[in-house]
Amino acid sequence: MPRILPNKPDAVEIPACHVSDCPLTVDLVLKTSDGKKLGAHSRNLEVYNTAFPCLDSVTHRIEDLVELAEDAETLKLLLEYSHNCKHSDLRKLDVDVVIAFATAAEKYGNFFASEVCKVAMRDFQRFKSANHSLAVLAFRAFHGDLEEIERLAGRTVNLPLSTVWTYCKKDPLFFYIWTEFREQWRISQKVFSRALNKTPRSSDTETKQLKIIRALVAECVVSRFDVDALDNAITTARV
Repeated sequence: MPRILPNKPDAVEIPACHVSDCPLTVDLVLKTSDGKKLGAHSRNLEVYNTAFPCLDSVTHRIEDLVELAEDAETLKLLLEYSHNCKHSDLRKLDVDVVIAFATAAEKYGNFFASEVCKVAMRDFQRFKSANHSLAVLAFRAFHGDLEEIERLAGRTVNLPLSTVWTYCKKDPLFFYIWTEFREQWRISQKVFSRALNKTPRSSDTETKQLKIIRALVAECVVSRFDVDALDNAITTARV
């Protein structure tokens, strides 16, 4: 919950709204977890975020700081997405920033921002490392966003268990499901490698025999590892 920090009228410098060309008057000052002060608009916070109180139901002086648990970078995004303006392209931001913003958007009930975060996190091509993929995987699994999640999980199977636990400790059930997923993935890779090693070596164009073998390999992998298994496991476990 936001915490009100009372101040003397002359003790607080009122910061401007950081949204470019915003014509609205700042009537609320937020204090971030890293000590920054951000100008905000009570009515916008009420309209765009369900967790903020109705303006008519509270009495507040602009000199009183409202202390929130998020850092300045996260709250600037929340305030930006609490305006009717052109918004930042989240796909161009660091993955950790998007996850922090998604967490804040859910916490404060900014449903529009939450959906934009989901779209950004589904852009798999942005994730440059397995750790980034794991961070998004853990967040999405925890919130039940399972669309194409097996593709994302496939990028994390070579990470150490200790690393995976760091991201999944708040959801032990998913950690168990992930370990099962990794085991089946590794079995499939061994099956694939054995079958591929039997492929005849030829410099000619692909022969009929080679096509048959490759088809058998594909069938073998699919039969040993169903890409829908992860979705089904998470859904079933949470029922």
